[in-house]
Amino acid sequence: MRVEQPWRGLWHPTPPGRRGDELFVRLVVYFVTPLALALLYDQVQSLERFGYQYLGALIVTLAIAGSFEALYHVARLVIRTKPSLPVRLAGHAAVAAVAVIAGERIALWVGGALLGWERGVQVFHRDFVISAVILTILIITDEMGARARDLERREAQLRVEALRAELAALQARTDPHFLFNSLNTVAALIPDDPLLAETLLVRLAAVFRYALDAGRTGTVELADELAAVTAYLEVEALRLGPRLAWRLDRADGVETVQVPPLVLQPLVENAIRHGADSRRGATTVVVTAQLRDDELVLAVEDQASDGTGEATPPRAGGAGTALADLRARLDLAYPGRGRLAAGAAPPAGWRAEVVVPVEPAA
Repeated sequence: MRVEQPWRGLWHPTPPGRRGDELFVRLVVYFVTPLALALLYDQVQSLERFGYQYLGALIVTLAIAGSFEALYHVARLVIRTKPSLPVRLAGHAAVAAVAVIAGERIALWVGGALLGWERGVQVFHRDFVISAVILTILIITDEMGARARDLERREAQLRVEALRAELAALQARTDPHFLFNSLNTVAALIPDDPLLAETLLVRLAAVFRYALDAGRTGTVELADELAAVTAYLEVEALRLGPRLAWRLDRADGVETVQVPPLVLQPLVENAIRHGADSRRGATTVVVTAQLRDDELVLAVEDQASDGTGEATPPRAGGAGTALADLRARLDLAYPGRGRLAAGAAPPAGWRAEVVVPVEPAA
């Protein structure tokens, strides 16, 4: 998000990305105004006469404009808090009055040296016309630009709040799904092996804490996500015994990449429910995290250890819903840039892959 600039002087703070536009507008005003005044004071009787009028108007315009800019620069050093509209208008009027006096003297000196001017009513009148035109255009441009930026900022805030609410709703559907399934695992073990159930509860505590904390933030470091997935796999490995083997392959430097919380857990849960739980033989689950150009690639693959059988895709409900929710979360967090793909992985497995852009920490 763009950070609001601190207030300095009489003008609204200009966003860094629009300073070039503001400079362009000022240059247009400073060079078009004398053209309009030359047409006003001269009926284009001859090209030479018109050129003389334009050069004179340009000298006066630039002298007054230079005085404006110098005085506004001084105001930036003095005014550090946002002034109200009446104060800004009074400040602009005061600056204009001083700039006209200073600009007139500078213009007469330059015009006297270049065009042989002497102080007269016409030049003094032109000072007021030019200063009024410049001041009016710049004030209107500044106020209209500030209002447009305020509207854009409000619309952006509304969009962000709507996205946060939708992400929270989608994530709320994922978190209980994970927690309830884990608690069911512990409950099933209590009658047969209470000691193992106690061990599982201790390890689940870390997973629960992560799941609850993750619901309060938009992104987490991948290292935290991998730690929670590791704890979850350890729990399931204790439950399934020799029917489940797993490993984690991660490239150097991926730990600090920011990712949505609980982005890997639905994929690992699918690999357990539709891989290890549905097979009679052993299953190997492999979790990988790799960097590819400016993207992070996360993958979860389950394979029958003996290489036989068929891949079992997620059903329409249950874990299939979790995949649909994860895809929706990626679309909201990374519009057009986050991807989720899933499909059969020969010879007898299933692979799900998430691709997200690598972004700096907020």
